[in-house]
Amino acid sequence: MLRVFLLDPALFEEVGADSEATLQAFAIVTLVGLLSGISGAIRALLITLGFGALNTAIGLTERYAGDIVPFTLPTFSPVAGFFSSFFGMYVTWLLWTLLTWLLGVGLFKGSATFGELARIIGYSLTPRVLGVFAFIPAIGWIAGLAGWAWATIAAFVGIRQGLQISTGKTIL
Repeated sequence: MLRVFLLDPALFEEVGADSEATLQAFAIVTLVGLLSGISGAIRALLITLGFGALNTAIGLTERYAGDIVPFTLPTFSPVAGFFSSFFGMYVTWLLWTLLTWLLGVGLFKGSATFGELARIIGYSLTPRVLGVFAFIPAIGWIAGLAGWAWATIAAFVGIRQGLQISTGKTIL
C-alpha cells in the first residue's frame, strides 16, 4: 500500500499482470469502504445530534421523518451513513473500472482486460483511507479531499501503465 502512496508506476504494472492480486484489490476496496462507512456513520451521528455550532450554522441539523414509507431511515441516520459510504466505495470502484475499460480499450486502443483495470483501480483507491477523518467538523473535509485527490492521481498513473497509453490520452 505504501507504493501506491508513492505513486510507483511499477506497482501498477505488477498488479495489472498478477491475476492473484484481485483478492487483494477487493480487500483494499473493502478496507477503504469500511473506514469510509465508519466516518459516514460518525458524521451522520454528529449531524443528527447537532454536534457543534458549525453544523447548526450551516443548517446540517435538519431531520427528515421519512414519512413516505414508515420504515425509511432518516437522511442522517448513522446506519444509512455507514452503508451509503461503504457500498458507495464498491459502486465507485466498479463504475470507474467499467468506464475506464470501455474508453481506454474501445476509444484509445489500450491493452488491458477488465480484471487488470479492476485490480489497478482497486489499488489506486488506497489513499481514500484518509477519508476516515472526514467526520471531524470544519477540517475533516480536507482529509477527505486529500485522499480523493491522491487516489485520482494514483489511478491516473495506474491507468496509464495498465492500458499502456500516453499521458495525453490518459488525461482525456
